[in-house]
Amino acid sequence: MIISFGNIKGGVGKTTTTAILAHLLTNSTYDKKILCIDFSPQGDLSSILLNTHDYTGDKSHTISDVLFDDIEVDDAIQVLTDNLHLIPGDWELINF
Repeated sequence: MIISFGNIKGGVGKTTTTAILAHLLTNSTYDKKILCIDFSPQGDLSSILLNTHDYTGDKSHTISDVLFDDIEVDDAIQVLTDNLHLIPGDWELINF
């Protein structure tokens, strides 16, 4: 199943809704495996998830690397918990 949140207008709750839904679906009640892909140049979802889960791993690849630099998708996935994974966004997406 793919769930996507998008809107041209800013400030409508896309990032907050995504972060909360990802958290709820990965908790023990639903126990789903979630991959969040942050397509925002600001990378706010990435910041929220990385800071919330005290991520200390290698943050070297983003979705921009996958789109523009031929990095494999699997190499850009950051494992935050057993059930929550993230492909971070960055400012290079402004060129997309």
